[in-house]
Amino acid sequence: MKEVKEVKEVKDEDIPIWGSPIDPGALTQIKICARTAERVALMADHHKGYSCPIGGVVAYKGQISPSCVGYDIACFVGEQEVALVDGRQVNFLKLIEEDLLGKENFVYSMDKDKNVVVDKLESPRQTGVTHHIVNVYLDNGSVIRSTPEHQYLLKTGDWIDACSLSPDDLLMSLYLKPKTQEQREQQVLNLKGRNHRVVKVEHTYSVDPIPVYCLTAPRHHIFALSAGVFVHNCGNKAVLTDANANDVRKNIGKIMDDVCCRISFGVGRTSVKDVESDIFNDESWKITAASPLKDLARKQLGTVGSGNHYVDIFSDEQDRIWVGCHFGSRGLGYKIAKWFLEAGGAKDGMDADPLVLDVSSDLGSQYLQCMTLAGKFAYAGRDFVCSEVADILGANIKESIHNHHNYAWLEKHGGEDLWVVRKGATPAFPHQKSFIGGSLGDISVIVEGLENSNGERSLYSTVHGAGRVMGRMDAKGKFDRKTGACIRPGRVSQEMLYDWVKKAGVELRGAGVDESPHCYKRITDVLQAHNGMIKVLHTLKPIGVAMAGEKEIDPYKD
Repeated sequence: MKEVKEVKEVKDEDIPIWGSPIDPGALTQIKICARTAERVALMADHHKGYSCPIGGVVAYKGQISPSCVGYDIACFVGEQEVALVDGRQVNFLKLIEEDLLGKENFVYSMDKDKNVVVDKLESPRQTGVTHHIVNVYLDNGSVIRSTPEHQYLLKTGDWIDACSLSPDDLLMSLYLKPKTQEQREQQVLNLKGRNHRVVKVEHTYSVDPIPVYCLTAPRHHIFALSAGVFVHNCGNKAVLTDANANDVRKNIGKIMDDVCCRISFGVGRTSVKDVESDIFNDESWKITAASPLKDLARKQLGTVGSGNHYVDIFSDEQDRIWVGCHFGSRGLGYKIAKWFLEAGGAKDGMDADPLVLDVSSDLGSQYLQCMTLAGKFAYAGRDFVCSEVADILGANIKESIHNHHNYAWLEKHGGEDLWVVRKGATPAFPHQKSFIGGSLGDISVIVEGLENSNGERSLYSTVHGAGRVMGRMDAKGKFDRKTGACIRPGRVSQEMLYDWVKKAGVELRGAGVDESPHCYKRITDVLQAHNGMIKVLHTLKPIGVAMAGEKEIDPYKD
């Protein structure tokens, strides 16, 4: 890992930004990235991400940042309790309340020599939703409920995913040496004893999405639960077909049903059928970070995922039929990024400094190989999906537009070779074509990059989509999972979503209110902010849209 050689002072006016209003969270993050990067820029669809903002472009000289390419985090249910140094056991929901009131809390952590230390508790937060929870039962009567990929510290000092735990596994326990009887009683109360053997691992699936939460322990990235244990590539493709537009419109209902039958949507899904690809002959599978993931990758190749990932059928201004899809490298990319972030000692937290690796180092070189492997995997998946939909249409593919937008490229800018990381941003060099998707009831576009005066400032980049204006929980609202009572109403209803889709003439499969067009900027406004940097070649109007459903159950642990 490259030690920070210089921390530059960065002012707002130093950042090239397109679009308005400017998201303050995204601006903070890109300024942090700029401290150790050669150059940065922020596209018009920007919003806050993890370490690097979505819509951010970050360029390094001789270095690469896995943090900026992108990754996700694993989490717990809101009722899961954390052991605090003040003797309390407090769940994530209460920790968030106390954080908003300005209360400082401290957790038990562990240093590299496995000594128990105290760390400040930072940024308790909801990190997402899931349909798949792993319940880990311990012999002290405790139950820990987390997402499948959350890691637990074993007695051996090794880390293991929740979904890989087995009965009789021994977890690293938090044991303090009490000095008084009161402290001894408090320890028993809080930590429920010293035995931390796993007695049962149970996978549960919920029709309704379950909010999940996490926090940051900034010094060592480890914290103890009250149970007494320690826990710790995307893109687009569009193809022009020779399908008859009138026939497609006439049969769009059946076509979209067939799309959902032949293509898997949802987190952790396996492909409906085996997908053959030369990607599995790549030598990069021999790298330590990738080799254990090969079987998972085989099962997931050609699956679309959830969230804002989709398969669309469009008609253009000439009434020609296009197929478009948006998804990335699935569980493979996530797990590869996670491995390198941990191996490189990445800092935790939404606004943490990104991990930066020398490309000439062993770790940096391996990361570039694995990132390239994940990129090839994503390309192969999108190739399969577009071919499958073309087959459903009984059509031939006449033209393909294919581009990453969470990736890093070695490019020459200002006479220098730079590694340019685009996280939710699209390359837009002169004459380069790209597919940019809008929200599910809005247009998408095929664009071409132009030579322009802002080219070097933007590192010849543009938007990757419309950009969110409303968070997922704001859209859906908050409900008590036990009683179903509404705690906070959502800003978007099913009726609002369906009304928009109906007016747009879209045949919709799947999608929840958090993917409604109400949650996104209008793509015409976003594109206008980059006027003169790109030109629109084709405007694509959606006829059919398929996404993972809001109540999709994930039968496969990712």
